Amino acid sequence: PAQPLHFVLGAGTYYERPFLELADYIITGAGMGQTVISAGAAGRDPWPGEERTGTFRSQTLFLGGGSARLEHLTVENTAGDGADRGQALAVYADASRVCMVDVSLHGNQDTL
Repeated sequence: PAQPLHFVLGAGTYYERPFLELADYIITGAGMGQTVISAGAAGRDPWPGEERTGTFRSQTLFLGGGSARLEHLTVENTAGDGADRGQALAVYADASRVCMVDVSLHGNQDTL
């Protein structure tokens, strides 16, 4: 598309694990601490067909594809102590270009 796909999230906590792999996109929230994307996956969690989830499948938010822009929100991984649960990502940034403005990332280990 000529223009990036634009997701606008209102205030609230979204208990989701979005996986975005699009050409160009923007995710806009209502503000840090007001719009929160939250999940608690961890590297030592079970994974179908395999022993563990592993670090690179533990993310709360996956950003793939072309250009990703996040603004005015919080992304958190609430898995807890890495010694108990293994590594856990808040954001896995695999897009060609990533820009974060007014974004707060929370995690206990390997946040980004």
